[in-house]
Amino acid sequence: MFADEALTAKKTPFDAKYPAASFTPEVIYADSKLILEAKTAVKKPVRKIEFDPRYPAAHFEPKVIYP
Repeated sequence: MFADEALTAKKTPFDAKYPAASFTPEVIYADSKLILEAKTAVKKPVRKIEFDPRYPAAHFEPKVIYP
C-alpha cells in the first residue's frame, strides 16, 4: 500500500458541530445525451420592449456623443 492510498482510504469521521468538514465530494457525470439536448435546445426569441408613455424611463436608450 502506497502512502497516498492510505490517505484516501482513511474515512473522515462525522462531526455534528462541523458537518462540512466531513463532506466527501462525489463526482456526478452527466449523460452525453442530456448535454447534446441542452446544446441543441431552441432558444426563445428576445422580445423587444415597446414604448409605454406611462413609463418613459423604461425605454431609455443612452446615446453616446463623441467630441
